[in-house]
Amino acid sequence: MSVFVKGMEMPNRCFECIFLTTAPNFFCLAGKRDLCAEHGINISRPDWCPLVDVKTPHGRLIDADELMKDIAELKKSPWYNAENHAFYKEAVDIIESLCIKKALTVIEAEEEEK
Repeated sequence: MSVFVKGMEMPNRCFECIFLTTAPNFFCLAGKRDLCAEHGINISRPDWCPLVDVKTPHGRLIDADELMKDIAELKKSPWYNAENHAFYKEAVDIIESLCIKKALTVIEAEEEEK
């Protein structure tokens, strides 16, 4: 599971992060790691930091994989390969190749929890 904290700015170092706890030692709640043992007490974010910077302002963040499933359904239509409906096929292909496949990925896909 993941969370987006609206209005939160990306911390530059662990000591600026809301996910840092200091009891009983310096522990990253987001990465579930002991900072003293794995990162040391320093001024930077560790390479393993799970936080992702989402540039703002941004447009809607949608599930492109679900949209691709919808495109697959459109391709099953008899109109998709019909000679007298070439515009339908062309429109579906343009939406798929230009609008979805080339869209900027803001947050990478992740495996579903089992």
